[in-house]
Amino acid sequence: MNGEWQLIETAKPKRGQRVLTCWTGSERQNQVILINEYNPQPRELGSFDWWHSKPLQVPTYWMPLPEAPSTKETT
Repeated sequence: MNGEWQLIETAKPKRGQRVLTCWTGSERQNQVILINEYNPQPRELGSFDWWHSKPLQVPTYWMPLPEAPSTKETT
């Protein structure tokens, strides 16, 4: 999977898997990019949500987390 932003409807992370999510903002609020986890439990009326997003900032895009940098020193 590449590191490009994808529509949130295509996100299918497993429980506990972290991904980057993006809410693109509004006239009064800047965009929000979070390391987020999918919440498979319905919160109300059968809807699904993301753990770290506010109700009015539902993510519209996602991407997998990039690989962590190597801690080995190069010689």
